[in-house]
Order: sequence, then C-alpha cells, then structure tokens
Amino acid sequence: MLNVLWANVSLFEGVRVVGVQLPAAEHLGLRGPRFGGSGVRSLLGVESRPLLATALKPMGSTSDELAATAGVLAEAVREASARAGTTARYLPSLNVPAHEVLQRAHQANELCVERLLVLPGISGFDTMRALIDDDELALPIMSHPSMLGSHVVNPSQGLDHGILLGLVNRLAGADMVAFPNYGGRFGFSVEQCAQIRDE
Repeated sequence: MLNVLWANVSLFEGVRVVGVQLPAAEHLGLRGPRFGGSGVRSLLGVESRPLLATALKPMGSTSDELAATAGVLAEAVREASARAGTTARYLPSLNVPAHEVLQRAHQANELCVERLLVLPGISGFDTMRALIDDDELALPIMSHPSMLGSHVVNPSQGLDHGILLGLVNRLAGADMVAFPNYGGRFGFSVEQCAQIRDE
C-alpha cells in the first residue's frame, strides 16, 4: 500500500499527498491495532484525561550507564505510579537491528514489560505490523515518529501529517502514536496535531 501511495512519486518536487480513500483495513489484509485507544485506556484504567509520554535520552552514556539509568528509571516509574495511584508505564524502544526485533520484543515480554515502543521510520511499518500481529507477544505498541519528519514538514510535498503519523500508523496497527504537540520544540500547528489525532 505504501509503495502505491508514495513510492516513485516521492522523488518529484512539489507533490504532496493530502487525502487517501482506502477500503476497510481488513480488505487490505491488515489487522489494525490490537488494543487501540480505548483498549489502552482500559489497560491503564484511564478514561477521560490525556495520555502523555516522555523519553529517557541520556546522550553520551555508555551502554552500561544507559542500562543502569533505564533500570533505575523503570523502577522509579513503577514506585511513583503506585504511590500516586496513577498508571505510568515504561515502554522500552525496539530500536535494534532488524534481525533482533522479534527476539528482543519476546525478551521484553518475558521480563514483564507491558508495552513496547517501535520506530517504523527506521525499522519499517511492516516490522511494526508483524509485532502487532504476533499473538504470542500480544502487547500494546506505541509508534515513534523518528525519521518520519522529512515526509511531513515540507508543506509543498510529502505526506500530510495526518496521513503518515495518523492513518498509516493505525493501518500498520499502532495502538498509540507519539507525535510532537503544538508549542513544543517542533513546528507542528494546532491544526496539524488535530489532523494526526483525527486520522
């Protein structure tokens, strides 16, 4: 589907995909999200407030230092969540070589990780779809926009924000999609954020 939508035409200047009409996801052979927004909210016990996410990025750390920091953070998140009566969760990133993605996802599952973060701009949308379709894994997955920005930031070409960060992620099965909010360090408008949400 992505090849038909945005393959060779992506090499032309001044072409932007601003709308897509597709048959139902099941007609495309896509399962879609395993949990979706309502399922994730049910798992978290959060019905009405926004869900927020932040990232652990200790740049310049060695692998051992990062592992130690991540372990401390994951434990701190768990303890703070229990004290506050909230439902904060740690989502480890599957930003690993392609041949390790499935193995690492199953290792995370064995370690009682409850959710995963995938970077489809790096690992591929079909890799994310395969993880989501894995019935033995059966974990909610959040999509991260790393490496997808060049497709959406030029208003005269690429894919509209909602199509790539919203529609394509949902078709690939993402239960949650991380995207920059209005007013942050990225230049997304209120309208673009709403378009992503709606798609």
